[in-house]
Amino acid sequence: MKKWTFRPVDRSTPDMFPASVDDYLPERYLARFVVKVVEQLGFDPFIKSCSNRGSKAGHPSLMLSLLFYGFFFR
Repeated sequence: MKKWTFRPVDRSTPDMFPASVDDYLPERYLARFVVKVVEQLGFDPFIKSCSNRGSKAGHPSLMLSLLFYGFFFR
């Protein structure tokens, strides 16, 4: 059985503008809190249940962070 792979999550990668996420999000911004909470969740059972079809998907922690922030805080 082939191991499931996700696109890497690298929040320090420079963007087109500004240079990185750290440049435009304050240290105590709500999105940073959401990311810290979601990263503490266990995604192993979910990752093991994913099939390896189609193109690489976003990592479940990234997708869940976006969902929480977009649904509850905007």
